[in-house]
Amino acid sequence: TKSGKPYPKETPQKYKSEWALVKKKLETSPALVVIGLGGNGVSSGAKYEKELITLVKSIAPASSIIWIGPPPPASDGPKKGRMDSRRKLNETLEAKIGPLVDKFVNSYKVSYTSPDGKKIDFNQGYACGGSCDGIHIPGNYAKALLDGAGLLKKN
Repeated sequence: TKSGKPYPKETPQKYKSEWALVKKKLETSPALVVIGLGGNGVSSGAKYEKELITLVKSIAPASSIIWIGPPPPASDGPKKGRMDSRRKLNETLEAKIGPLVDKFVNSYKVSYTSPDGKKIDFNQGYACGGSCDGIHIPGNYAKALLDGAGLLKKN
């Protein structure tokens, strides 16, 4: 923020204490910092995201940063109406902060093919058969998203 603090004045204490934990980890100079905030708090001009990247780089300048954009909602879930708005969030973030990080993952551009040939095109969302809330990507789909984005180590 403009004040030089990592959070606005009105930020709840809970998040301020969580920032202290994040800062402590950043001070160890990790090789890699992965940021995946979903669609929460994404600003229209990516102002706060840019500030976060600047802050991370000021504490851990040698760390590589990967930013994972908001995943799509489940195509068969109660939040499927957010498909286009979350796609636009990815496009905004990719344009505004993509050049500031080592890798930006636009989850709508990811596809994955499982070893048994099942293909998931995240541009269309994913189907969870009503077993998920439709906006928080379940573990098996999260793994497929990361693998499709080339972020998982192959054995």
